[in-house]
Amino acid sequence: MNFLLFYSKKKFQASEFIYDAGHGTGFNMGNVMKYAQRYGNKGTTDDHRKDLMKVIHYAILQLYVHDSE
Repeated sequence: MNFLLFYSKKKFQASEFIYDAGHGTGFNMGNVMKYAQRYGNKGTTDDHRKDLMKVIHYAILQLYVHDSE
């Protein structure tokens, strides 16, 4: 089945496919690095807080991947 068709009809998160393909660590750690590096350099103080929350979010997701391996 075509990935895009499957994604749009079943409402799966792209991250599910990333994890299933074995790329969870790279995905999560790349996002941790991205948002940590961006923190304080883009937008308002509210945006800075959102960046920190995203760092925490992806770090927690990585804990799940780590514990599952």
